[in-house]
This record gives sequence, C-alpha cells and structure tokens, in this order.
Amino acid sequence: MLDLRQLKTFVEVTKTKSLTLAGKNLNLTQPAISLQIKKLEERLDARLIVRRDRKFELTELGHVLYPVALGMLNLCNKAQHDIEQKKSEKISSVSIASSMFFAEHYLPEILKNFRQKFPKIQIRCFTGLTEAVEERVDEFECDVAFVAQTSNPNLIKRVIAEDELVLIVSPVHELAKRQSVNLEEVLNWPLISFSDGSGTQSVIDSLFAQRAINFEKLMIFSSTESVKRAVEVDCGIAFFPRKAVQRELALKTLVAVPVSDEKISRVYSFVFRKDIPLSSAAKAFRQVVLNTYRE
Repeated sequence: MLDLRQLKTFVEVTKTKSLTLAGKNLNLTQPAISLQIKKLEERLDARLIVRRDRKFELTELGHVLYPVALGMLNLCNKAQHDIEQKKSEKISSVSIASSMFFAEHYLPEILKNFRQKFPKIQIRCFTGLTEAVEERVDEFECDVAFVAQTSNPNLIKRVIAEDELVLIVSPVHELAKRQSVNLEEVLNWPLISFSDGSGTQSVIDSLFAQRAINFEKLMIFSSTESVKRAVEVDCGIAFFPRKAVQRELALKTLVAVPVSDEKISRVYSFVFRKDIPLSSAAKAFRQVVLNTYRE
C-alpha cells in the first residue's frame, strides 16, 4: 500500500520543483524530503522525478502517478473534513468555483435564491479563469463549478445559460457610428484580448481559427474591468459578453457594434464530478441552479 506521507511529499516537490521549498512547506528537512521520494520510488520500483536545469521534473511514470496522488490526498482531506464536520456538528457548506464573468453577472441571482431556501448552509466561492475553475473541481477542491466550456471526461456538464459576445468600442471610436462591421475588418484596429485560460478568449480564438484569420495579441488583460476601461479611453476594441456591459451601454460609455457576418456567443455550464457523490449541501445547490435557469 502506498504511504500517504510519501505521496504528499511527491506532490509538493512536483508543485514547487524544489526540495528546499517542498521541505519548507511541509516543515521537513531537505534530507527528509529526499528520503521520502527515494522510499516511494523504491516502493513502486520506478524513477518518478529527475533533476534538470536545477529544477526537479517528473518522468513519464511520474506524470502517471501525479494526478492519482493528488486525487488521493484531496479525497483524504475531504474525508477528514467531512468527518470532523459531522463530529462537531458544524454548519454544512458548499464550495463553488466560477469563471469571473459568471460570478459577476449570473451568480448573485443564484446565491440569492439559494440563501432564501437554505440560509444556514455556508457558501465558499472561488473565482478565476475558466481553466483554473475547472481544475478546482477536477482536483476535488470545490464541489461544483460554473465554466464557459469543458470537454473534461471526469465532469458532468449542464448548459444553463448563453450570452451573446458583442464588439465594444469607445463612443469616440470611428466604428461607433457604423451600423455594422465584418469580422476581418475588426483587425484594422487594436483588438484587446483576455488571458489564456479565459473561456471568452477561447471562443474568440476558435472563431478566428475557423475563418483562417490570423491576428496578433498585442494587448492581453486578466481583468475584465481593465478591458472595459481600456476600451472606454479608446485604447483598443474588444469582444465582450453583452450581459457584462449592459450598464456601460446604457450609460453610453461604451458602444456595441454588430458583426454582420458572425453571430458570436458563449454558453455557461454547471459542472460537477461524475465519480464522487455530491454532499447534501451541494445537491441542494445543484437543484437551486437548475430551477433558476429552468424558468
């Protein structure tokens, strides 16, 4: 049987790529870290980690073990948490991960409905890029998540909403007076992009790729608000979910220009793991989500 302490050490070295940092995080000496890795490799009769350019990297067999080890440790942590929670009769909780767009413009309504029905269930919410959000559920760190798109075979997906992507420009931009613009014309002006891992950017990239249109990403932002502010001061133009710019369009600080030859949209999905039963709190949350978007 595999030793959980050795697996924990292996995971920490993999994450930090350093024996020193792993030892600091685990409160162990560097020789103790090395010994744990050595014993694990002897137990499996396999080389798991090698040193390259002063950093530790996984071997092919190490890559096989890493997701399994991570899942085992997260399951153990979840089991300990659930048991301690039951023993001490703490308030039940649900952990949610959400892409930033969804968290800002859809999630508040869901949380309001959930709090009305289950006021004593604690809610913990993490927001980030779609890629990072999906990983939270896949690695057992969150119960459920809201993402733009996923092909992860470990997750069950329920499409719950769809939002049009519109081209937004400053009111002083020359496109603001146009009735429409075609997709290739868009690249005549600086197009602001979102960071890699963004669901919105993934839709935009796929659209241009399907049309065999190449474009350089000269301005890349991780903050949605930064993109809106940059467009407002006419630093560039950008594609944005319509729901996320309703206020600015109403105030006329931004203008939406129709793209004549494409209808661009992104869908939002509610996801959870297919191989792990949801807790009672997470099941209650799932039902509220499905009821909210059934209407």
